[in-house]
Amino acid sequence: MKMVKKLILSSIMALVLVLTIGCSNAEEKVKSNFEANLAALEMYKYDEKGIADALTEAEYKQIQTYNSKDKVSMIAQLTPLYGKENAEKIYETIVKLIQGVEKTVTVESSSKDKITLKVVSKALDTSKVMSEANNLVKSYVTDEKNYDKKEKEVQDDMAKMIIDLYNKKPTKEVTTMITYTKKDGKWQPPSNIQKLCEGIYTI
Repeated sequence: MKMVKKLILSSIMALVLVLTIGCSNAEEKVKSNFEANLAALEMYKYDEKGIADALTEAEYKQIQTYNSKDKVSMIAQLTPLYGKENAEKIYETIVKLIQGVEKTVTVESSSKDKITLKVVSKALDTSKVMSEANNLVKSYVTDEKNYDKKEKEVQDDMAKMIIDLYNKKPTKEVTTMITYTKKDGKWQPPSNIQKLCEGIYTI
């Protein structure tokens, strides 16, 4: 569960969210840029999800550079516990989990210097996943049938357990409000944008 939050937070660090746009249809441009940034951190390709319409290739590559570094770091952390092959499977499961979060973004309000976006999402309920994971691990380690298993067997069992839990995806609907403020001709996100974006995906 910490891995899900870590992947989301590290990706959000790379968001390109300060916009220089004119007054014409500013609400839709702020909205489309925000959605494109979310799609980029979700690791969609440049020509998917409207990313190319809102971000330059350089901006997209900046986000993917962070994503690539985080992939290496996360797999390195998971490998001692689950083995390299299982670590990669868990990573890919987390990516699909993030991509699968249902959400809608609408313009809640707009003025000459403020635009507020309303994001309604079905965030992963990490507390439920953690609770179930703890119960399963306790049951596994106290089951005599598992006492004589080799390390690779245990790694495979534990990895499957984690992946199955992620795939169940217990969710809870949450609403996140994000207000951009216009300053010196640029639309700037709130200072706590990372925390707000994390709340779109996990609770």
